[in-house]
Amino acid sequence: MFVLSGGARALRAVLVLSLFLPALVSAQWKPAGALKLPRHNYSFLAATPSGDLLAVTFNSQPADGLPRAMPALLIRNPTSPAPEVIELCRTPFMPQRGYGGVACHGSGQFFVSGDTGEAATCFIRKFNPDGTPDRTFAANGEVRPNRRTLGMDVLGNTLFVATNWGRVLLFDTQTGRALGETPAVPGPVYVRDVSIDPKSMRLFGVAEGSAVTWGGGAPWKPLGYVFRPLTPKSGELRAGEGISIDPIHRTVLLTPIPGNVLHEIAGNGSIARHLVASAKPSAHLADSVLSFDGETLFVSDITGRLIHAMRRSLANEVADNAVASASSTPLPATSGSVEPVTWHKSYTKIVQQAREQNNPMVVYFRRSGFDVCDAFEKNILLTDAFNEKAAGFTCVFEDVSTDNRLLAYRFGVYRVPHIVVLDGQGNVTGEFTFNIPPDDLFAAMKRATGK
Repeated sequence: MFVLSGGARALRAVLVLSLFLPALVSAQWKPAGALKLPRHNYSFLAATPSGDLLAVTFNSQPADGLPRAMPALLIRNPTSPAPEVIELCRTPFMPQRGYGGVACHGSGQFFVSGDTGEAATCFIRKFNPDGTPDRTFAANGEVRPNRRTLGMDVLGNTLFVATNWGRVLLFDTQTGRALGETPAVPGPVYVRDVSIDPKSMRLFGVAEGSAVTWGGGAPWKPLGYVFRPLTPKSGELRAGEGISIDPIHRTVLLTPIPGNVLHEIAGNGSIARHLVASAKPSAHLADSVLSFDGETLFVSDITGRLIHAMRRSLANEVADNAVASASSTPLPATSGSVEPVTWHKSYTKIVQQAREQNNPMVVYFRRSGFDVCDAFEKNILLTDAFNEKAAGFTCVFEDVSTDNRLLAYRFGVYRVPHIVVLDGQGNVTGEFTFNIPPDDLFAAMKRATGK
């Protein structure tokens, strides 16, 4: 296990603009020490479909130092007493340069960007889960956009890459084909990393310790994105500045430098400051990524050559017991008098159609052979009552027992059955886990239609 640290200092909140719909009651992130890993200049992080970590590194040698071949790493069982660290690839970088970002596809294939400091030599490369290059991607496994290539994120088959201080390029994850880019931003905005919310399709970025966002667009219409700043600058312009989204509490996480403080920008309009006690006050904290159970946040530290851990407990937020309240009071079964809805099998494949038609959505996460899911489907989702209320909805299910684990993780699913109700613009009108009262679900569906 990782080394436990002392108690956290009191958190302080500062009023800022709201990012999302009202969030759940925010959990308190508490320091939990550093992972027991080899010392590297860890910068950007990503989660894999198996729940492990990807980490890339940075050549922190002084400007007059020597170039170094920097590794990209797979970290298996990161919180165990002896995590397994596997070197996936190495790339030479000059001093004060390194990987600009890392992102993982649902297949386990991953992407790294290289920020060499020169637009002509910056790159995006794709690798198989074992670290071998995917030569079928773009030109022999590499894209060179002739721009500085920085932080990245993946949703479905779209790769988002922050480039040239405020422009986000989009690429097909299979072919490397360019899909477009977001409009130019007003003035110089030094966006270093981006993350996308798969529910609303809003993009979020980090720039000099501030959070920024793009709304109104989507992966299939990037020119529709409209940029705006969200919070004031609170750090220095630097390489190795990451941003992530906590989907469970709908918050944005970033780490201004210098310092050992994590900023959690919440939907209630506040910035909570969380001390990372295992980091030095002068630390260069870079990126963060959430564990698959939602309870551990990993925070990379370039100068400390560590990955720190923050912990919270979700035990009080979900009643994890053996009885599904929805199954104890079944609704009338389907009689054939109400036309059943069509259930689609992939959110990322159907969401564009739903948004373009302004259809509200029911997104359902299940597990094959799980009694609670079976009962919920029989007694709620396959009834005339549900089918009647779901008319006009786009309904989709994701089976986390087979694939799509990464999408479930991005949605903040840590128990099943789990349902998210979205209106036609992707706003969450209801989200329910495990014990799902039908009246609450139907009320959220009514809100999604605005009727």
